[in-house]
Amino acid sequence: ARSLLDAGATREDARAAAAAAASVRTLAAARAAEGDEKRKRGGDDDDEWHVSDSEDERGRGGLGIDTDDGEEAIASVKRERERSEDEHEDEEEAVEGEVKQFLGGSYGDAVAIDAASLVTPTKTPVAASKFFHPRTSKTPRDDDDDDDVAAEPPGWRAALDAIREHRSNRTASVDAFHDFLLSLRDAPDAHFQALVASLLSVQCRDVVALDAMRNLRVALGGECTVDGVADAPDGVVEEAIRRCNYGRTKARYVRGCADAIINRFEGAVPADVDGLTSLPGVGPKIARLVASVAFGDDRCGMVVETHVRRVAGRLGWTREGRERRSAERTRKRLEAWLPPDLWAETTQLLVGFGQETCAPRVPRCGECPLSGSPPPSP
Repeated sequence: ARSLLDAGATREDARAAAAAAASVRTLAAARAAEGDEKRKRGGDDDDEWHVSDSEDERGRGGLGIDTDDGEEAIASVKRERERSEDEHEDEEEAVEGEVKQFLGGSYGDAVAIDAASLVTPTKTPVAASKFFHPRTSKTPRDDDDDDDVAAEPPGWRAALDAIREHRSNRTASVDAFHDFLLSLRDAPDAHFQALVASLLSVQCRDVVALDAMRNLRVALGGECTVDGVADAPDGVVEEAIRRCNYGRTKARYVRGCADAIINRFEGAVPADVDGLTSLPGVGPKIARLVASVAFGDDRCGMVVETHVRRVAGRLGWTREGRERRSAERTRKRLEAWLPPDLWAETTQLLVGFGQETCAPRVPRCGECPLSGSPPPSP
């Protein structure tokens, strides 16, 4: 298994490098002429945001860049590279499937194999538009349609209970962020403040996003209100949140949201997902977070970010292949069988578990209550 993993990683790196080089050569001249025509695309973006990235997932340095002219060009190169990589997915899944045939193995085995299959992230700048502007939806594959989509994975309740107990005396960064959002319910323009805090959390560690939100409130006179943002002098919002990745882009979206709420929604933040996603920079995941936490709508859908997607896959709650690599497919799978009254709690439990224990590359299996339990049958 180890040799197959090593071989798979080598082939993947070679293919990625070749695809990237070809994409850059092909798209450089074309994108210069196209400008921003394709800036806003339809469909869901699986990598739209990570509400609570851990330091393990992101590494020590931020890779985000924040430019005005180059954002879409870089994002387009990445989209083209992903389309090239799609041609090799069948081969990759075959190798992946061969590696992961560990009959009689434990949950710890699944975690170890998953962590070993992760390669060191390439230090390539990623434009802000990748995380805020959805990509065009790709043609559904055969695994999108499945008669057994609502089937409950065996042992899921016991696993969830174990994670709940494991986290009962622990506090992850997602808990602090969640508590902050709840604390805003009695603040002026509470829904708008929750929306702004969620926007700042895009591709940013929770502690940094919270600090930026506090700075912004101070800069605006104590609270981050719709009118306060709309009336703020140029540069005030940008300076207050400058420590965030994509700070200038986020500042533009915060101001854009304030203007849209005043002009289109009579000063009140829309409560439904459709209305929220019509605001600048707000995608489905941010919309579900705000609708759930700020408005108390626990039935609006699960917020699936990187930790939820990864942990759900390791638990066997999603199928191997594209479903485990896609936040949107993971969300649809989980919502198909998980009781709606558990959506909000499960999201927070899995995020915290992924941050503290089931980390991507260096999982703390010695602390995991599931490390010795067998994985569910496929």
